[in-house]
Amino acid sequence: MRKPLYTHRTPPFRTKRNSAPSTFKEPLNLDNCLTSLMCSGLYEGSITAWQFDACQTKWKGIDLGIDKISFKSIDACDGLWTKAALSASASNPDHERMIFPSFLPTAVDSTVLVAEMIQNKAFFVNLPACGGHAPLWSLIHALSDALQEPQNQRERILKLYEASVTITARFRLSPTALQMHLDRMGSADEIRMLDTAVNANSFFEFSLEILGLPDITGKESGPELKTKLESFGVQYKGKKVERETVYSVLSLVGVADKGVALESVRFLERIAPGFFSDPTKVKRTFQTIKNTKVCGNDEWQDAASAVMDFISIAILSGEKPAEAWTGDYLVPKGKRQVGYVQTAVVKRKFQKWFMDDICTKAASGACASLTTAGVTLIRRKCLSAKNFWFEFKDPEADPVVGTNLYKRFDLRDNYITCMLGSLCILVRVSGRV
Repeated sequence: MRKPLYTHRTPPFRTKRNSAPSTFKEPLNLDNCLTSLMCSGLYEGSITAWQFDACQTKWKGIDLGIDKISFKSIDACDGLWTKAALSASASNPDHERMIFPSFLPTAVDSTVLVAEMIQNKAFFVNLPACGGHAPLWSLIHALSDALQEPQNQRERILKLYEASVTITARFRLSPTALQMHLDRMGSADEIRMLDTAVNANSFFEFSLEILGLPDITGKESGPELKTKLESFGVQYKGKKVERETVYSVLSLVGVADKGVALESVRFLERIAPGFFSDPTKVKRTFQTIKNTKVCGNDEWQDAASAVMDFISIAILSGEKPAEAWTGDYLVPKGKRQVGYVQTAVVKRKFQKWFMDDICTKAASGACASLTTAGVTLIRRKCLSAKNFWFEFKDPEADPVVGTNLYKRFDLRDNYITCMLGSLCILVRVSGRV
């Protein structure tokens, strides 16, 4: 490893020393790669992690989906590189190795480039990683950690290095945006079927992948969407997408598939990985937001964003752990029962009315204790539960407002109530904020 990693290749099958890396996969052959790409537009071969540009966000203007991963999703893949995973790889200890769990989809622009590499005795570099980002970064992170104490982890370093140079790359010749979407979803589903690193790919992100497919408008009925996905060959956990799964995907449309709501769901899933790994939980949550009578279609995104932020901050503040937010707690099955989601939407509606009301009074001069500047600052601090939390989680953050809040409320208690009640205090001190 005393040369740049991108110059490394998949090693030979056999070595004379146990301390030298070896492979169990056919190393990529450039001549075969060229022939296969010219004949079928597809090629698979063993390559190293170091031939990929793991930070690349787009290829030919097509989004590679790197924004879907987080440190939490990378951490969720840690089980791939444990001693238990190594022991399970072979019954003979001499044959044990760490194995990258799925193929990595990638793309090449032209066969001319491959032909030139053959002529110049060059090799691939800076390939786009069109999927599999979480396990790829997890492997890099695991190897980096092991290298911090190389004298104590020589065997682990070797096994991780072997995994890094024995990755199956699936090459596509000038793939369409649709094909790249499908390959990324296929790679993720392989991990999902293994039930390994299940939190690296949530059902919510799977739904966004579907809604991002070309020819999918989000306006389809359930049967129409199911038919389209079957024609594309899309699978979930190795099976055809079922009826209930399709309706779970459609529940996001207009509510959490873009804008502030999308950002808030991703913020939540970075705090609690796999929060929306259950399709039923997704459907019940977002259909309830759609069906609530207190907000119209133009308020769905704001309501969804508020609910997600309330949950995120409740988890961060220690009010309620992530595992307590079950589907039944969010949306009870009983027809007359009111769950957390519906309650949170109503409280958000009240919060907006309250802020609009004090803004109107401040602007009109009807209340001498309110100033336009003070109310503007209040509104910015209370724009969302996230804003409120990061403004006031530290009692020293604001010498006037922060102290008053901590005298009246414990931020670990019911967070929405704390936030709404605190508005009253903020209004009263607005002239000094």
